[in-house]
Amino acid sequence: MRIFKYLKKYWFWAILAPIFMIIEVMMDLRLVNLMAELVNRGVLSQNMEIIKDIAIKMVITLFIGISGGILCGVFTNLAAQNYGNDLRKDTFSHIVNLSYEQTDSFSTGSLVTRLTNDITQVQNMVQMSMRMFIRTFIQFAGGIWMLFTNVGSHFAVVLFIALPLILVAVIFFIVKVAPMFKIVQESVDGVNSVVQENVTGSRVVKAYVREAHECERFAEANNRLYNNNMKVSVTMAWLMPLITIVMAGSMVAVMYIGGSDIISNINEIIIQKDEYKGLQVGDIMASISYISMIISGFMMLAMMMQFMIRGIASIRRINEVLDTNPVINSGTIKKGLEVGTVEFKNVSFSYPKSEEGERVLQNISFKINKGETIGILGATGSGKTSLVNLITRFYDATEGEVFVDGINVKEYDLNVLRENIVTIVLQKAELFSGTIEDNIKWGKKDATQEEVIEASTIAQAHAF
Repeated sequence: MRIFKYLKKYWFWAILAPIFMIIEVMMDLRLVNLMAELVNRGVLSQNMEIIKDIAIKMVITLFIGISGGILCGVFTNLAAQNYGNDLRKDTFSHIVNLSYEQTDSFSTGSLVTRLTNDITQVQNMVQMSMRMFIRTFIQFAGGIWMLFTNVGSHFAVVLFIALPLILVAVIFFIVKVAPMFKIVQESVDGVNSVVQENVTGSRVVKAYVREAHECERFAEANNRLYNNNMKVSVTMAWLMPLITIVMAGSMVAVMYIGGSDIISNINEIIIQKDEYKGLQVGDIMASISYISMIISGFMMLAMMMQFMIRGIASIRRINEVLDTNPVINSGTIKKGLEVGTVEFKNVSFSYPKSEEGERVLQNISFKINKGETIGILGATGSGKTSLVNLITRFYDATEGEVFVDGINVKEYDLNVLRENIVTIVLQKAELFSGTIEDNIKWGKKDATQEEVIEASTIAQAHAF
């Protein structure tokens, strides 16, 4: 998926993380082997020299494993966090450059969810892939290798029965919950949309005493999210007990098979002692640990698949934004032929998704020359704001042409066009975080204190 191109910059960390994870898992497997050796050669023969020697090896092995785990965590977080940071910035930049009609088609709540929750889900998936996927694979493959290499095929039948049962269970539950994660993310959209509408429209809600109604709307959206999350959680809750039952059954089988073998050969074990090469108590302990690791690998795989499926659902939602090319494309012209003129030629306009033939503006033509002032009057909904939005190219005319300084607005560099429009007073006032002075300087970043005071005075805002 092209969304992973953001990880290329951090390839060095992304490679180091799995390498150190391999070291950690290999040390875990080595510890089990040393434990079996400790019991078989040291404890059963009561040889303290062997016990001390193996104990020192176990401490060194443990230290190497811990170091590998720590370094894996460090490099994983460096890669995943930087990846998420770059993806979030690029997605935000893309959203900012979308036109009004495109942002309206997603809804503000949905865009907030995609920019925050969805990218976090993808970041978690990347993080899980670099750590848990490698750990699961090495633990599974290494556990089988160590089991057959050090213990032999005594317990092969246990694996051949346990693993297919777990595999079938994991596949069944993953297929069942996969479609649910898309519904969960859409439910998050719904909650964010209600919150966003109530925060921005709080005055209207309070003025019309609609708090109770809005609380009901939020409760409905929140309950929908709760119910969808519960469906996923309840479905996946069945998986872990099933795997635990299979694991417990495997442990019992190992102890039964191993115990029976030791009991039947107890005389040889007592007589031969160190020379005995058959199954011993330490081997059973090691086998239990290896089989636990192998089955735990499947458990981790099931847990990881939840992150993977949810991450894939989020990737699709993020790609919907990134794949949306801005319909308002910048031109190349940076200077007009005239100064201070605005002209409409046979302009008609209809909003996206409106019914065919339904026009907000129909065949509008006029020209405003430099120094002229024009007032546009009309009832609410007659298209006054829509007409002004065509000058700044918040929308493009459906038919006809709009000219500023003698140049079609579609041919202008967008930044130049909008910078040349000194002031625009939008229908809805917006204040951004920061001081009032910061908000006044939005129109001119390098404005002096005198210019700020002049602007606030003209707006009749300086007094308060």
